[in-house]
Amino acid sequence: MNNPDNLTSFLNYIDHPSKYDPRLLKKHRVKLDPKIKDSIYKINNSDWLWTIWSCQGHLLGREKGSIPYFTFIVDKRYLDKLFHVIHLSFPKEANMKFPIYSNGFWYGISQGVEDDIYCVINWHLYFSQGKVGLDKIQKCMIQFADSIEVLDVKK
Repeated sequence: MNNPDNLTSFLNYIDHPSKYDPRLLKKHRVKLDPKIKDSIYKINNSDWLWTIWSCQGHLLGREKGSIPYFTFIVDKRYLDKLFHVIHLSFPKEANMKFPIYSNGFWYGISQGVEDDIYCVINWHLYFSQGKVGLDKIQKCMIQFADSIEVLDVKK
């Protein structure tokens, strides 16, 4: 298992609020978007990947216009696994019109802070087609979480 003190130290290093420790979201009853709540719990039960911020995307209401995303802390030894699962879970609909960011489905990945063990990865998911597109993206997020394995990570 991953040494919990290492992750705690990293969370402190990035000044992440302790009440939002990804390992304790259920215990602290942190409010999560309902369509991806169970997915976040699954991801955070892994021993190499944790969700520290997320949004399911919203077309209406107070959060209208917010795009779906996950912000992860990942054990850097498993970055290739993370990117592979992202690729496998994303919709594979052909998009022959360019630029691809103005139609169909696409995503962006960026890297945040890191130390010797962990790094922060942001995964933003973009779509067209309104509610139909958002539904497909949310299913992709659920499929992604369902594909995350608990590994025998040793530190």
